[in-house]
Amino acid sequence: MDTNSSLVLSLIYPLALPVILIILYQVIQPRKWKDTEPSVIPSLIPYIGHPLNLFIQGGRYLRILGRRFANMPVITLPAVTSRIYIVTSPTLAAEVQRKRTLLFDPLVPDLTQRVLGMDAETVALMRRNVARTDGNWGPVPEMHDCVASGLGIGPVLNDLTSSALTELTSRLNAFGASLEGSTRNVDLLTFTKHIYATASAHFLYGPNNPFAVDPSLESAFWDFDAGIASLLIGIFPSITARKPYRGRERLAAAFRTYLCANHQSAAATMIQHRMAVLHHNGFSIDGMARSEMSFLFAAIVNTAISSFWTVTRIFADPKLHAAIHQEITTAHEIPENGPITLNLRILKSQCLLLVATMRETLRLASDVSTTRLATTHTTLLHKTRTDSRTYDLFEGSIVQISGAAMHADPKIWGEDAASFRPERFLGDVKYPGAAFRAFGGGSTLCPGRHLAAAEVLVWTAAMVLGWEVQGVVVPEKDDGRLPVHVCEPKRDVGVKMRWSGRDVLCEMG
Repeated sequence: MDTNSSLVLSLIYPLALPVILIILYQVIQPRKWKDTEPSVIPSLIPYIGHPLNLFIQGGRYLRILGRRFANMPVITLPAVTSRIYIVTSPTLAAEVQRKRTLLFDPLVPDLTQRVLGMDAETVALMRRNVARTDGNWGPVPEMHDCVASGLGIGPVLNDLTSSALTELTSRLNAFGASLEGSTRNVDLLTFTKHIYATASAHFLYGPNNPFAVDPSLESAFWDFDAGIASLLIGIFPSITARKPYRGRERLAAAFRTYLCANHQSAAATMIQHRMAVLHHNGFSIDGMARSEMSFLFAAIVNTAISSFWTVTRIFADPKLHAAIHQEITTAHEIPENGPITLNLRILKSQCLLLVATMRETLRLASDVSTTRLATTHTTLLHKTRTDSRTYDLFEGSIVQISGAAMHADPKIWGEDAASFRPERFLGDVKYPGAAFRAFGGGSTLCPGRHLAAAEVLVWTAAMVLGWEVQGVVVPEKDDGRLPVHVCEPKRDVGVKMRWSGRDVLCEMG
């Protein structure tokens, strides 16, 4: 080999490996399975790049994708075992919600096995008739309908709401009385979480609820909540997610004790109905105990964090605080002395700025996605004023309607979509109904939304009328986690709280 040839080869060899890697990357990069499938978005690491980013960056990643591919109403994120379709258009979201082939219930058994630690026998029970075939419902859809009917507008919901509001306001009043006129430094989120956790456990599970019997279980509950994303991975959770795993197992043991002692006889009517459904479907005591953990989680976490954000927004803005204070006092007959009685019906119907503030707060704080499974090949129609197009979704794929992307979309909310502006929910609201995802939508519309909204409104009104809260600064939300519930703040919000000396009560109206 002559000198010139050696020189050429010495220049080519270092370039050969990168070229081969680039070609290989292009070859293995996922492609559309069909021309009408949503556009496939490549990732730096094929097949695992998107799931990894979803786990690491959470709602922020979906918001980034929504901005980057703003002209696409739905995109495909390839994964190792399935496709993940991300829906970012309200029009297409409404179409997804109408499709009977796109269901959440079939995902429940696997999710609860990982998160709640359900045993194989219980998971097998949960898989029975999970898709509601032949009109014969299994335990998952039966349980969903039991909760939905119990929390639907009617006497059961009224009784439960009355109990919830009584517990919340009485505990808030008791804390005020304990201050004896002094000012207390508190972390606002921790304080709100504590009141909601103890109050919710009491009005749902009665005086012998696990938190009342063992107050240390409250910290176990929040450990469990903080580590749900780690538990979802499901790889040796006792090692890889030790703290949430231990918290979960302590809660499960406490609920087993609760059930064995028949303390559920003093629980709320809806809880007793839930337990009857589980018992009828053959759940063991352990299976029932772990199922109740999920319901307690649903009852506490989103509502507590939503209340924190709503109060934070109001007390951080003196003008907004003054306007809402005036609105509430004008709508009620507030006596000069003695207890203040709020009316839930009046708060919802006449305190429109308060309601708008809650909704705008949820828009900015909630990145939660609505998740479905494509149980069979499904075609979606995306129809706009100027265009009409169909998209094919393949059986076994995951469909997510992204709250993070839609809540931040300037096409929906305007160029100031990132700004807090309650007035966007006042007067003639122009946004598409499916664009507001705080309570989900369709068959996954949160059954507890009426109760949750009542709690947030009354809690906020009680704070505005009964408390002075100083030093409130709105923190950034921690949107870098898997969005399993309303985002928490990135940092503590330390405030000074002082009670007015007047109890705040509530009536249903």
